[in-house]
Amino acid sequence: MRWGRRRNPSARLATPDIAGVCLRASVFPKKMNLSPSRQSIRIRHTKCGLRDSMNWQYEEIRLSFRIGAKTLGQSRIKGMNCHAHISQLTPADARQPPEQLMKSHKATLARLATCPIEKPLPILSRAGRWYRYVPEHFPHFLTEIKGDFDAYLSRTFSRNARKKFRRIINRWSRRQGGEIRWREYRTLDEIREFLPLARTVSEKTMQHRLLNRGITEGGRREAAILEEARNGVARGYLLFDGDQPVVYNYGYLSPGGVMTLEYGGYDPALRDWSIGTLLDYLVIQRAHDDPEIHMIDFGEGDGE
Repeated sequence: MRWGRRRNPSARLATPDIAGVCLRASVFPKKMNLSPSRQSIRIRHTKCGLRDSMNWQYEEIRLSFRIGAKTLGQSRIKGMNCHAHISQLTPADARQPPEQLMKSHKATLARLATCPIEKPLPILSRAGRWYRYVPEHFPHFLTEIKGDFDAYLSRTFSRNARKKFRRIINRWSRRQGGEIRWREYRTLDEIREFLPLARTVSEKTMQHRLLNRGITEGGRREAAILEEARNGVARGYLLFDGDQPVVYNYGYLSPGGVMTLEYGGYDPALRDWSIGTLLDYLVIQRAHDDPEIHMIDFGEGDGE
């Protein structure tokens, strides 16, 4: 979601995306509970006061030109960028830009990467002296971690859904000879071990092959993951079929105890085993025993 100044009647907002993509208004799941199958009852929620929790920063903002999920190019412009997590925002934050901050920095653009809404917003509308541009609406999945895991399952899922999870677990356990092998990786040495294993899974996914989305070798993406490991906020997860990794998740911890799962994927040859759902289940179970994690952010859009 972006605001741009109306300079004259024919002014337009700074370089919009093509064919919907950069996000920017989102749909919150009811009670912020995520099913490990990533199916959730959703409600549309959607304050724009200058609250400290919004963490506005004046910096370079990249505006992408995309068709579907494919990025064709980018334009860069200085503006106010909101670094608050979606769980810290409310629908009122989508109504007005931070005008005082924008004036002090002489900024003509403000960006909310994602914000909850009460109802769909028009793609382009006026907000006082500004244009508000909303290129996309989508579901955004969060799981709140509180209490114990069994209580979480009981309050979140029906009896039939819990039976389904048990069937997935038991079926995979039988394939593995009675014991499910999976692992969490945290330290720098562990993350160095995790990366090449996760990459073997990532390279099999469509997102990796077509969109270069996932665990890649070298470059800024791997450097960022290693830096997160040095800072003690990295979390890597692998599920194995025998000795072979077949599902991976990678996330990092933010202030406030939010673990954002940034990358994930599974071997498509085993999709009928619901192994993505299984690893999500195990990650949520482990998070209930981790005092540092208070919420898991599974990200935007629909997944397995």
